[in-house]
Amino acid sequence: MSEFICNHCSNYINTEEKICPYCQSKFIFSGENKNITDEFIPNCLVHRYDGSDLLEKGRILKEGKVNNKIALKLKDFNHPITVSKHKIYDLNPEILASIEALRQERKEVMEHYDFLIGEYWHQLDPFTH
Repeated sequence: MSEFICNHCSNYINTEEKICPYCQSKFIFSGENKNITDEFIPNCLVHRYDGSDLLEKGRILKEGKVNNKIALKLKDFNHPITVSKHKIYDLNPEILASIEALRQERKEVMEHYDFLIGEYWHQLDPFTH
């Protein structure tokens, strides 16, 4: 199943149809006259959650004075999220990869500690006095 955005009406389409169900435009899938957006190309990193170190790849669709409209995936093009400008960063693949590697390492360490703590809990005897 194809996923793309109709460039005429900006609606998300997930069908094999040759005509837009919203605006009745005929789709052109390739060539110079291509009239769909079928790939998500991020241009920024977004930090949405306070207290979190999670960064998400996004695409700025509309810039405002204080906030920007951001798509985090192709499906978000017609329903973007609003993000404060101070939470949007330049897309730096090397830094993002380093952060993601450290987050994965932290997850593995925490799972290991949880396992070790669980082992000690299983050694506890119920209070019988």
